[in-house]
Amino acid sequence: MLLRSHNNTLEFTKDVVIYLTNLSQQIDLPGKEEALCILHFLLSFAPCPPPFSVGEEVIFTSYNPALQPYLPHAIDSFTKLLAKDEPNRTFYRSIFNVDGAPFSPFDLLTKTFGFAIAPLPEHLTEYLQKHRIEELFAIVQARGPYIAQGLLAAELLIALIPPAEHTLAYTWLSSQDGFAPRLLKIVTLLGGRPQPRSPPNPQIMEIESMYNMITHRGLAVLKKLAEKVKASDRPSNGLLQDIFPKKECVLETLLQPRMDRSLLRQLCAYAGMGC
Repeated sequence: MLLRSHNNTLEFTKDVVIYLTNLSQQIDLPGKEEALCILHFLLSFAPCPPPFSVGEEVIFTSYNPALQPYLPHAIDSFTKLLAKDEPNRTFYRSIFNVDGAPFSPFDLLTKTFGFAIAPLPEHLTEYLQKHRIEELFAIVQARGPYIAQGLLAAELLIALIPPAEHTLAYTWLSSQDGFAPRLLKIVTLLGGRPQPRSPPNPQIMEIESMYNMITHRGLAVLKKLAEKVKASDRPSNGLLQDIFPKKECVLETLLQPRMDRSLLRQLCAYAGMGC
């Protein structure tokens, strides 16, 4: 036992991850070994079970705030470390490279990607069918900062997929839990959200800025995964069509008075990739 009792160990790890959250943007990792140790430590806060395969499909486990209260701190820490570029990103690129790795890069990279996207809300169909859209927006708002950070980490991780493992992008996009259609739905809902009724104030402007980050980063994740699929030997027409916007969805989005024009162009480009 590290600190005499499980409770002491839990308290210690909680303090360390909060400490990392506050300092990660300042940390230059000294080597690949340290980078791997920190990654495994942060992944210990991820939802259980980790991503697992059923046949050729992977299933990502979603975040439960009651069971993983420190996941937001872990995601924030990892994103800051990964976003710092050199030397940190070089170490992680080396860790995820398939050549000579003592573990399966598929498992570790998929586990890390699942960790990054875990905060995305699930059961979207239930919210929409029961006209609970405001409740869904409230969940996104509450989780917003670490959804945005997680999507940034996911975008950076996609760039680290080794050339020999481009089929990973196909596996992630076609996951059995419906991660890609869920993210696309969140992007379109937030992109066409109604105008706030209250006069603009710093709090509302901060929320709007956060929603914009989520929509742009979310669509960037989907586009980059689809581009990786096109760059691989796996035909993109084998992907489920519900990961791409349908024509009706694009037309409906065009009619939204508040739709971000830049986001709309990206959405149309992404829709074209599914043709």
